[in-house]
Amino acid sequence: MKTSLKIFAIIVCGILAFSCANSGQTPEQVAELYATAMFQQDYTTMKTLAAPTKAEEIAKIEQEVADRELTLEKQELLTQYSKYEKKAQPAEISGDKETAVVIVIFLDNGQPIEGMMSQMKYSLQKVNGQWKITDDNQW
Repeated sequence: MKTSLKIFAIIVCGILAFSCANSGQTPEQVAELYATAMFQQDYTTMKTLAAPTKAEEIAKIEQEVADRELTLEKQELLTQYSKYEKKAQPAEISGDKETAVVIVIFLDNGQPIEGMMSQMKYSLQKVNGQWKITDDNQW
């Protein structure tokens, strides 16, 4: 009986530690993780990092992608961008500390890439104390 109680206590402590660690992510960390997940087509992670409305939008995109094949050009683009380092610039946090904007730049061998998709702009909002993506835009 005592062993079962100890195991239960260890599991509860582990869950609490994970949820506390997860809630402490900065807007920059969330934006970098989201950018990485986006180019890896990791829709589960994207939905986890997104606000509810954005998560619904991602689920629709996920279904559309599942319903059709990506062109070779899009597959190559995703592969290329998944290899780039993602570096978030310091967040612009609102006065009420509830919303933020983060720009993530893409680096190749430590140097910013050039071209149309050299960076992405992410809007974030606090949802239940955690930063969540509300919008993503090529910038």
